[in-house]
Amino acid sequence: MASEMKKNVRGCTRISFTTRAEVDVNGETINGALQDISMSGLFLYGDTSVAVGDACEVRIFLGDDDPMVMHAIGYVARCDRDGFAVSFSGFYCDSESHLKQVILLNADSRPQVEAEMNAVPKLSII
Repeated sequence: MASEMKKNVRGCTRISFTTRAEVDVNGETINGALQDISMSGLFLYGDTSVAVGDACEVRIFLGDDDPMVMHAIGYVARCDRDGFAVSFSGFYCDSESHLKQVILLNADSRPQVEAEMNAVPKLSII
């Protein structure tokens, strides 16, 4: 029940999804691993020398040898001792559609997630 409340508060279902990511923030690149991701943001395990409100650019790597890379821009929304959350404000090129597919393929309830995706305002495409 608590996880259901989280989903409702956030507006977008988060899925557990582990992959490598990089975040450019304050002139530095932070490497880490995703804990979870949604259409509105992600949580990255890693260096926590960032501050809430810091603008950032995110690269999410899918695959190992020749990874596909999803790109987004956003800002640091929350920090804790394990890492930080990024709230997306826009996507580069096809990254939004790739992220939708990742979430739909890993969601517990595809119909619920599709309904959320149709209800949530679209972010800008860069």
